[in-house]
Amino acid sequence: MEFVYVVKRADLFERRFPHGLEVLAAPAIADLTARIRARGFFVERRHAETDATLKQIIPYCVVSRGEEVFLTRRTQKGGDARLFGKRSIGIGGHINPVDGADVEALGLRREIEEELDSDAWHVDHLT
Repeated sequence: MEFVYVVKRADLFERRFPHGLEVLAAPAIADLTARIRARGFFVERRHAETDATLKQIIPYCVVSRGEEVFLTRRTQKGGDARLFGKRSIGIGGHINPVDGADVEALGLRREIEEELDSDAWHVDHLT
């Protein structure tokens, strides 16, 4: 049984209902990060996947080296059939209880260590 970090959609966005990609200024990012830290909690993944009132918090980073950008194609070995065959330009995944208190940075660091050969890529910055 896997547990993932979530925030109630209403606690995160109040009266907004964003969909898709949003480009936010630094103050808005800081506000969302504060809400995630203050109001987040863990639930069973199967519950999070079916409850539209919850937003799963998934840290994600775009990986680059010089002018190269890391690109991967998702295989059927992954757990989410919606992503099979899709391409990604970074690494990310659910935050789990094993990630500790600093859920954003530790969850992302764990994902990077799981997905990348650490000798070939260097992580310059995680916040």
